[in-house]
Amino acid sequence: LIVAVGVVIGVKTWEALRAWQTSLQLERLCAAMKRWRERKDWCSVCDEYSVSRQGGFLPSTCLGRLEGQEFEVWERLIDNLPTLNRNGTLVLEIERMPMCSTAGLTNSLQLRRAYIILCHLLHSYVHQNKVPWEKLGTPPLPKDTKKEARLETHIDSSPPRVPAQLAVPLLMVCSRLGLPPVLTAAVDLWNWRTLDTSFDGIPTLDDLETLSSMTGTDTEKYFHLIPCTIQAHLGPAVIPMFLAPKHVFSPLLPLLETLLRN
Repeated sequence: LIVAVGVVIGVKTWEALRAWQTSLQLERLCAAMKRWRERKDWCSVCDEYSVSRQGGFLPSTCLGRLEGQEFEVWERLIDNLPTLNRNGTLVLEIERMPMCSTAGLTNSLQLRRAYIILCHLLHSYVHQNKVPWEKLGTPPLPKDTKKEARLETHIDSSPPRVPAQLAVPLLMVCSRLGLPPVLTAAVDLWNWRTLDTSFDGIPTLDDLETLSSMTGTDTEKYFHLIPCTIQAHLGPAVIPMFLAPKHVFSPLLPLLETLLRN
């Protein structure tokens, strides 16, 4: 009798252990499937909207300069753009700028840098004569009277016609990026660097500097860096905001709660 009772107890215990083990395995399987589903959703948002898990729409870095001799003329103009705008020589510089191929732009960082450069040059070229540069401390015009005469001709010409050597590469770059050929909010996202190259974290306004500028003023700098900093701090919330509506009518309510809390 004792042996029989022992056998029954052993069998019941074994069955309970097996049931517990099966339940644990199912729980682990459900948790694994939930993590897989979450990773899949996050990856689909990242791929579709070109966002990252930590930075959101803000890239982890921006290209500070295009390498290659063919792009040196662009970089030279953007380096001196505030001065060229102030002294009225940008129009002449762009009109004698050679045509540059965009074939050497092979990745998104290069395309974004080209977009920033060409759009800055475009807006400066089109609006240069409408800006009261004297309020920004305009230096005296060059003493070359012939150059002054040419400048006067450009000032009188309206509306401006964008030269092919600026318009063609800009249109090609924007086509590849899926953007219109004008400055957009992308300038807030793709035109910054950290003052400390070893910085690793969410930057504040004091940690950032713009790469390129039309005026060289603090007003323009902070006009772009303030939304850039906001994007940096809101970055981790971007993907959850995309995913939350998807789970409102799904059985994964705990996942929705987690997304909203985050």
